[in-house]
Amino acid sequence: MGVFLHSTGSLVGRWRHRCAKAVARPTGGVVYVYNQPNFAHSDLCAGAVPLRQGTFTGCTVGAGREYAASCGGAPLGQTADVWFSWTSGCTGTLTLDTAGSDFNTVLSVLTGCPGDPDVAQIACNNDASGQGVTSRLSFNYEPNRTYYIRLGGVAGGEGNYVLQVTDGNGNPPANNTCTGAQDITDGTYHFSTCRAGAGLSMPGCAGQGFVSFDHEVWFRYTAPRTGIATVDLCGSNYPAAVAVHAQAHCPTMLDAPVACSTGGDCPEGQARVQFAATEGQQFYIRVGSPDGFPGGNATMTVSVGTPCPADWNDDGVVNSTDISAFLTTWLASVQANDLAADFNGDQSVNSTDISAFLTAWLQAVQGGC
Repeated sequence: MGVFLHSTGSLVGRWRHRCAKAVARPTGGVVYVYNQPNFAHSDLCAGAVPLRQGTFTGCTVGAGREYAASCGGAPLGQTADVWFSWTSGCTGTLTLDTAGSDFNTVLSVLTGCPGDPDVAQIACNNDASGQGVTSRLSFNYEPNRTYYIRLGGVAGGEGNYVLQVTDGNGNPPANNTCTGAQDITDGTYHFSTCRAGAGLSMPGCAGQGFVSFDHEVWFRYTAPRTGIATVDLCGSNYPAAVAVHAQAHCPTMLDAPVACSTGGDCPEGQARVQFAATEGQQFYIRVGSPDGFPGGNATMTVSVGTPCPADWNDDGVVNSTDISAFLTTWLASVQANDLAADFNGDQSVNSTDISAFLTAWLQAVQGGC
């Protein structure tokens, strides 16, 4: 039973679950509602759920005990535990805090799972100073290494937990904001977003609404020639995201980007975008992580190629609208007996031009122009 009612001070039902919380009813009495977690956790270290920065809630009732933390007192007194993990492409300091939990918590951080031959506990806290029986700890992490985080109970404690995760990385780079944007042109750039802070929520691409980036840095790009520009973050060691704005000034909350992606374009999940550029035109490029994800070491290649033949409507994107635009041009060209749709350059307009265009379109969609 997930909801229990009482109207006169007496609980209706056989028992109240330890992870239920009381919610007052507008008409009087109380509803007890189970505390549903806002984030998954695992009862076993082997299934530890990756964390990101933020605040997460859940319940340890019903979980088993896989490990006893060194700072949690006698092992037999330690109770149910749940497991998370942290991996980043950076070096930094992670802070974990269980303030707001309704039971006596203990936090510990391990380099592996219990039973691994080389596992070590690198941080542990039972009762943080000034926090009663909840816990708080910080530890330094290294790039591309996974750390296992155990949240358990002490002295029989179990119940609703609150876990706050704060990723602190020191002073931000100069181009953490648009006003400090780094000037670039075509080329490949290597940089770290580890110490960059989160940016403002700004318009995303069509259908995305407003988008926030974590670990955000800015670049001011001037196109050296006219053509299709590509911003490629495929060599980065984290899920890099990008947005490109065509304004000659730092974009505002009213300025939508001409291209953006929160990832998934590269084989390992990073972002790659294309857009139309005119020689001398200025763009602001915003690089970051999807909201809540860590930063890392980025590799960004920016280049302008010749106009993409498959981008028939010249909007900087190759998609189904280019097929419609080409077929419209092809039909008009056949009717007018001109060469506007002579895609294969054989001085005639016929069905072979449609085949040639579709071949170029498919190649552009799969691998870019």
